[in-house]
Amino acid sequence: MSYRPQNNNDGLWWEIALGIFVGQLMTAALAGVVAVCLGYFTLRSVSAALPAVTPQQLYTPRSQHVAPAPLQLRELESDERCIQHKRFRRLSNGWQELPNDPC
Repeated sequence: MSYRPQNNNDGLWWEIALGIFVGQLMTAALAGVVAVCLGYFTLRSVSAALPAVTPQQLYTPRSQHVAPAPLQLRELESDERCIQHKRFRRLSNGWQELPNDPC
């Protein structure tokens, strides 16, 4: 009679591999949940510390545009002249341009 040791572990390798795979999958899922929770709480604490942002109006509707005041042109006086839409006043020794008073 020959002695041969029994080896009942022949089909056990795939069960071990499956257990390792499932364990790593659960560890990765838990790490993902922890990372999302940490990110959420960090974002909430940082945004609470920031000043509140008030929304600004991006444009003004046409109905609310303010029309510029019409330019009031005064009449030329006797000692004034208009040359190329510039007003000049006569002085004793020449002419003085009045740049803020167009004609």
